[in-house]
Amino acid sequence: MTWMERAQCLGQEPELWFPCTRKETRAAKSLCVGCPVIWECLQAALREEQGKSVKSCHGVRGGLTPEERAHAVVFGDLRGREVHTPGWAQAGSSAPERDVHVG
Repeated sequence: MTWMERAQCLGQEPELWFPCTRKETRAAKSLCVGCPVIWECLQAALREEQGKSVKSCHGVRGGLTPEERAHAVVFGDLRGREVHTPGWAQAGSSAPERDVHVG
């Protein structure tokens, strides 16, 4: 069985992972909480997005938005199995204006 087959989100509507509002983003992220493969999902997203502009990355993956994933990579916020989201993301404000490349 692959990690994707063990994901808590298996069978959910794909649109859920491409939120348009903060409320929708929180709903998507809430499904990631407690998922047994959240780390594998995040690692897959980071591998696939390596070298891409954050503007070309989409969707909530591994419990993080594209901006949060880019921030975590750029600022080294991936420690062990914990993912620390930046303060601006936790506060619900928008991402800093800049073209960040992942990896």
